[in-house]
Amino acid sequence: MIGKLEYFEKEFKVKKIYILRALPVCFERCGSLAAEYIATMKSPLSTIGTGMIKNNNKVNAIRQERATKQCRKCELVDYTEALKNPDGNVTLYDSTRNLVYFDDGVHLNKFGFEKVRPVYEELARKLEAQLKGSSTN
Repeated sequence: MIGKLEYFEKEFKVKKIYILRALPVCFERCGSLAAEYIATMKSPLSTIGTGMIKNNNKVNAIRQERATKQCRKCELVDYTEALKNPDGNVTLYDSTRNLVYFDDGVHLNKFGFEKVRPVYEELARKLEAQLKGSSTN
């Protein structure tokens, strides 16, 4: 990863490189599996806990954090905090509404995107402030 970041820093005249932190991965057919679980078990998703997580991606997240520290232009975009339940665990679903955040295991659906929207809005505010600052110079 470090080599790729060095390549982008040198070959392209970029001011910033944004890296999306590795998220836990839900099983394929995540939404369908959640619906089957609710129907079969007659229980809300909150009873499954972290059981929908196929891979927690901790190793990739650590690698990304290290690479970000070594790259002067890099910023880690992390929305795991937005996906945590009241117990502090990333669960990939909203336990109060029984809605899964992912369509197929790796792509956020509209409910997931709404959950992480504040992270992207904050990123957009930062970018806008940088652009305004650079246009006055």
